[in-house]
Amino acid sequence: MQETFVVRPDASDFGIGVVHLQDRGGTLMPCRYASRKLLPLEGRYSAIEREALALVFAVTQFQRYLAFNVFILQTNQKPLSYLRAGWLGHVATASLDGAAHWRDF
Repeated sequence: MQETFVVRPDASDFGIGVVHLQDRGGTLMPCRYASRKLLPLEGRYSAIEREALALVFAVTQFQRYLAFNVFILQTNQKPLSYLRAGWLGHVATASLDGAAHWRDF
């Protein structure tokens, strides 16, 4: 039986964080947390760029747990929900110097 995971990244003006949840019989239980402070350059990113950075951080931080499992990526930034699923693989290897680069894959 393959388990479903939920990944919830978030960003603030000072840092990014993520919680990794596991569905246990209809109840989401936290199994891992990760966070870090923003670098000075990252602190100048727009809100949506910081949220995108948090998405990349979330997927790379928990890559070994998510690689061969079904997971749901939840974000509170509506604009990010319109990006295509293949975007994450591209962002993880791209420099974070503009949203236009994140769309091009």
